[in-house]
Amino acid sequence: MYLDLHAHTGLLGAFVYGNSYTDVYRFQRHTLFPKHLSYCAPDFSLEHTAYNKDKNKQGTSRRFLAAFLNERVNCYTLEVSFHGYEVSKGNSTSIHTYNEEEYLRLGESICHSLLDYYCATKYIPPDDVPKAVRESCCRGSRAKMVSNGNNKSPHRTASSVSGNEKKVVSQAATSKTKSTKTRAVASKVLNDQKQSANQRPAHAKKA
Repeated sequence: MYLDLHAHTGLLGAFVYGNSYTDVYRFQRHTLFPKHLSYCAPDFSLEHTAYNKDKNKQGTSRRFLAAFLNERVNCYTLEVSFHGYEVSKGNSTSIHTYNEEEYLRLGESICHSLLDYYCATKYIPPDDVPKAVRESCCRGSRAKMVSNGNNKSPHRTASSVSGNEKKVVSQAATSKTKSTKTRAVASKVLNDQKQSANQRPAHAKKA
């Protein structure tokens, strides 16, 4: 994942600018991280989050890198207000001004969201995450993870091995088995020959 961090002078709160893809599955994966961030960061705005492929944005790093990196790498521009974010209280809203502590808290929320995202996509097996972390304050899927015996990483699982790779592995295993059997037979023959030589009469040995 690539995050290009920017400060915004116009809009409030934090939000993401992402890319738009014609591949619906790639686009769904691309929208997943901002959703997790909205669970963990109360100042994150899905309303201000936008996905586009405008020509005037081609020079941005998220657009440039998305064209060259693997399609599984998500590239975003993360915008955070210079001023603050809106806080709703009943029927009224107020603006909470950012300070150093608030920016640090947002950084922690981003880290929690990344953990959410990588657990949801099984790049990090949820069983590997300590229980204390799973039950922390983040309202995302990380706090609700349940061990179901199917939380293995998707990298190089049995189902991801191609047919050709399985064939090569099978051939190698068969060859290794044959080689082991051949060595065992040869060893047995040598032992039999030694025993036969030791059992010969003394005059036969001299002859």
